[in-house]
Amino acid sequence: MAPNVNQIELHPYFSQEKQRVWDREHGVVTEYWIPLGGANSLLQDPTIQKIAESQQKSIAQIILHWHIQLGALPLCKSSSSKRQLENLSVFDFSLTDE
Repeated sequence: MAPNVNQIELHPYFSQEKQRVWDREHGVVTEYWIPLGGANSLLQDPTIQKIAESQQKSIAQIILHWHIQLGALPLCKSSSSKRQLENLSVFDFSLTDE
């Protein structure tokens, strides 16, 4: 029996396309940990910053929405109520394939 959920690391620097395709083909929901890349240089990426500015969103919101558009379930955590609200505000815009 295949698992229902596969929890893997995924972020724009590590997209795991083959794994995501396998999961989708086998009816497995891919759930992601470290969706923001472990708060590494991803949050300083100039390309993502430009996208965030064009959407009037934070870099974190762009990355979380990227996961959602992939059909993924990102796992985020924050002890900050401000960031928790920000994490929920990712459904009012779209990203292009570029």
